Amino acid sequence: MNKSKPWIAVMFLFLAVFSIPSVKGDVPEYQAPEPRVEIITRPEWISGQVAIHVFTYPGDGAKLEQNSVIVQVAVWGVESDRPVYLFLDGEEAVRIETPGYYRYEWQLTGSHHLTFRDDYMIFKTAEFSIAPPPPAPPSVYVSYMEEQLENQRIQVFTVMLIATLVGTPTGGYLKRKTKVFTEWALVPYGVCLLAGCMRLDQFYPLIPLGVSGAISYILAGGYAGETLVIVAEEGQLVSHIYTMDDEDHIVQGFGPRYWRTGFIDRAKIELIDHRYPIEFKGFGRKLSCILVAGEKNIETDSVTGKISVKCSPALAKALTKRGVIEKLEQKLADINYRSIFMERALNGVVSSIIMDLESLMGEMKIDQISSVSEARVRVEEASKKIKEQFLEAENLIKVEENELVG
Repeated sequence: MNKSKPWIAVMFLFLAVFSIPSVKGDVPEYQAPEPRVEIITRPEWISGQVAIHVFTYPGDGAKLEQNSVIVQVAVWGVESDRPVYLFLDGEEAVRIETPGYYRYEWQLTGSHHLTFRDDYMIFKTAEFSIAPPPPAPPSVYVSYMEEQLENQRIQVFTVMLIATLVGTPTGGYLKRKTKVFTEWALVPYGVCLLAGCMRLDQFYPLIPLGVSGAISYILAGGYAGETLVIVAEEGQLVSHIYTMDDEDHIVQGFGPRYWRTGFIDRAKIELIDHRYPIEFKGFGRKLSCILVAGEKNIETDSVTGKISVKCSPALAKALTKRGVIEKLEQKLADINYRSIFMERALNGVVSSIIMDLESLMGEMKIDQISSVSEARVRVEEASKKIKEQFLEAENLIKVEENELVG
């Protein structure tokens, strides 16, 4: 009995559950109440059944720096016969006939007018100007910047090296043209330096060009030397210093007034009979010296400007040879002595010839001739002998004269 009770209880419970009638169709279905919409906005944005709310709108009188204008609004209560509008510059740009959230964007520049309204009310209006924003500041990577700086450094170094190599030979060329140093030749290099310093970003190569050219010009050797011309006048010596170049010209001056001849004034010089060059040393200078016997030996052509200088080799030799004056004086004294002796000797020679003539007349017995034919023969023989004696005396005199001259 006790064992059968649980089964009975289970069966009874099963029958009770399935025997309960269904009440699904009898109970009414639950319906949720409609949500109440409460619009919270500004009073000026409500027009009858229409209400709006503006989220984004340009300000009146605003000066915008952007690429576009954005308008964001929410609209309620609009219908096809009760729309709202957006007017841009007096023309309808947007017509809204259904409620919702809207976003509009226009790409504009310049001054514009924007109005948001319906048929009865203006909700919002604005006049504004718009311009593109300034470009963003450039940004570069440090590694890229370092690479660009290194490339720039190499470029600047290369350009300045080339400018130096170009400027150096110009100094030598300019010295070749001017022959001697002149400050006027440094003017072009000064202009290069000034231009390079004033526009360093563009003309910086002119700085090494001007510096190298100026240094090269200053250090380059000259192509002309100073020549001292000494003019010997009676009782005085007059000196002239000429700057003579390697082309036998005299450098007379420099300056802009000689622009036709390359800013240098030169004149051709001709040295006539210049056989004994003299080197003059004094006052810390070493000059080539030319001796001229009188100003009349220096002539200048009025047409070509050519200067002709007739040198005096005898005067140059007399000054350069040691003891020449003393030797000349001694020679002159010897000649004077010999002249005296020669005069005495010639007197003796003449006396001897006269005596020989008298002796010859005695030998030929000219006083004893008795016929003309005999006299002719005797005179011929006497003339021949006396002529031989005169020739011997003449040769002796010439020998003595040569010794005196030597």
